Amino acid sequence: MLLAGERIALLAIDLDGFKGVNDTLGHATGDKMLIRTAALLTAAAGDGDVVARIGGDEFAIIHRLSHEDDTAHALVDRIFAIAANDGAVPAIRSSIGVALSQRHALEGEELHACADIALYRAKAAGVLQPVKSKALAKNVPASMRDPEGHWYGMTVRSRVIVYAKDRVKPGTLSTYEALAKPEWKGRVVARSSSNIYNQSLLASIIAANGSDKALAWAKAIRKNMARSPRGSDRDQARAV
Repeated sequence: MLLAGERIALLAIDLDGFKGVNDTLGHATGDKMLIRTAALLTAAAGDGDVVARIGGDEFAIIHRLSHEDDTAHALVDRIFAIAANDGAVPAIRSSIGVALSQRHALEGEELHACADIALYRAKAAGVLQPVKSKALAKNVPASMRDPEGHWYGMTVRSRVIVYAKDRVKPGTLSTYEALAKPEWKGRVVARSSSNIYNQSLLASIIAANGSDKALAWAKAIRKNMARSPRGSDRDQARAV
C-alpha cells in the first residue's frame, strides 16, 4: 500500500526478444543479459529508487517523483540512452510502461496493473514493429540481431582513452580499469557522472566485474581526478 500523499512512478520493463536470445544463444548468454540489464537499470535509477526483477524477463523500478512528473519520463529516456550506448552483444532492447500514483492508482497492486497495461499498449501500438529483411538476415550475424526482428546490430561503440603521447607510453595504459591505479593520481579528467556515456561505462563495469569491484574502481577514479568533472569531450581533450 502506498503511503498517504506519497508520489511515485512505477515502471514495468520487459526485455524484447529475450526468449529468442535463450533459444539461439543459450541460457548462459541470457543470464548475462539479465545481469547487464539489472546493472543498466541501477545506473539509470536515482538514489531513492528501487530496482527489482519481477521474474523471467520482467523488471520494475519504483521511482520517487519530485514536484514534476517529468522525472519519470527523464528516467525512461536515461534507460534507453544508456542501453543505446552499452555496446555489448546481444544488445538490450526493452518496452517500458509507466504508471503514476495520485493519477492512475492509489494502491500498489493497482499501480502495477496500470504500468503493465501501458507496457502492453505500447507493444500493441506497433512501437516495436519487427523488421523482416533477407539482406539484414544475410549480412548481420545471428548473435547481433533479435530473432524476432525487433533490432539489428549495425555499429559497435568504441570507448577511447585520450592521452598525451609525449607523456604516456601506450603500453602502460590500455583499459579503463588501469586508470584507477595510483600512478594516475591527479592525471585523470572526465565529464560529469550525470552524462549517459559515463553511466553506461559504469554499468558495463558492474556487469563485467560485479558491483563491489565497480564501486572500488569508481572511488579510485575519483581520487585520481586532476579536477572536478565538467565540460564536453572536447574540453577533456583540451585539458589533456
